[in-house]
Amino acid sequence: FAYSGINSNLVTYLTGPLGQSTATATVNVNAWSGTAALLPLLGAFIVDSFLGRYRTIVVASLIYILHLDKVDINHVSKLLVQISSMYRTQRSSKPRDNLSWVLGFGILCIIMVVALIVFLCGTTTYRYSVKRFLNKALLAPDDSKEHGKVCSIEEVEEAKAVLRLVSIWATCLVYAVVLTQSSTFFTKQGATMDRSITVSVKIPAASLQSFISLTIVLSIPIYDCIFVPLARTWTRKSTGMTMLQRIRTGMFLSSISIILAALVEMKRLKTIQEYGLVDKLEVTVPMSVWWLVPQYVVIGLSKMLTMVGLQEFFYDQVPNELRSIGLALHLSIFGVGSFLSGFLISTIDKATGGNGG
Repeated sequence: FAYSGINSNLVTYLTGPLGQSTATATVNVNAWSGTAALLPLLGAFIVDSFLGRYRTIVVASLIYILHLDKVDINHVSKLLVQISSMYRTQRSSKPRDNLSWVLGFGILCIIMVVALIVFLCGTTTYRYSVKRFLNKALLAPDDSKEHGKVCSIEEVEEAKAVLRLVSIWATCLVYAVVLTQSSTFFTKQGATMDRSITVSVKIPAASLQSFISLTIVLSIPIYDCIFVPLARTWTRKSTGMTMLQRIRTGMFLSSISIILAALVEMKRLKTIQEYGLVDKLEVTVPMSVWWLVPQYVVIGLSKMLTMVGLQEFFYDQVPNELRSIGLALHLSIFGVGSFLSGFLISTIDKATGGNGG
């Protein structure tokens, strides 16, 4: 919840209060999300080799809370003052940015603190694995054979199983690059358009990403209850589609989403030219933000198919001893894809003038 909240609003925060250009902010968001998606590789190693799941969750949650506290420099007391002052101020059609950002990041921090407290309350009910500190003695080399340096057949097969995933991993990087646009450029598209619901109420640009989550929530029951039984009659497979077919379908839908986004952007730029708003960046484009809904819905369908398919695929294909690594590899696709997206944006920005948009 906290991660999604920051990821949805970070590009707006960077281009707003911090005054970064769209290109620079997008690169920074991609670097942040890419790092967050790659760290589970390190986390999986730490979980399996050193700390275990319980200690890793506690330490990671504490780091998470410290990070949320540093996103907004203000202390908790400042947050409480801002909350109390909100009720004393008169209603305004334009909310104060400082108040909204303090509340936004402060609430996420509080939610993480509460979540950690709830997790710690169940400490006495958790089961812990007993450390087997003498197991490494089994790896000691023998006088006749260097068993400690020679891998067993089982270990070789496990390594082969992981290496076979490399081609799928690399292929899905393109999908990850596409997916990063939904939290960056899609949001900036909406920020420039008419977001009015009523005369005095505007929908936040980042809130449009809720259409992705809503699409996933609504489409999963439809997929399981309607599509899978129908597909089962044709494919004779219990799941309707194989995991790779599900991944491919989602990747195809992601390309459709980008095409829709490009068409909407062409119309938005045409509207800007028609109304003479090329040099008026602060003026709202007279074009409804609801034009963006189709691309969000399609990207939601894409995530429902591809992301779930990838998670199942990497979890299923790795050996039991490497399940944590398998899930981390699934997330690393989106980490590397985010960095590739940032590199692509920086390259295009420099090649086309470098003003950042």
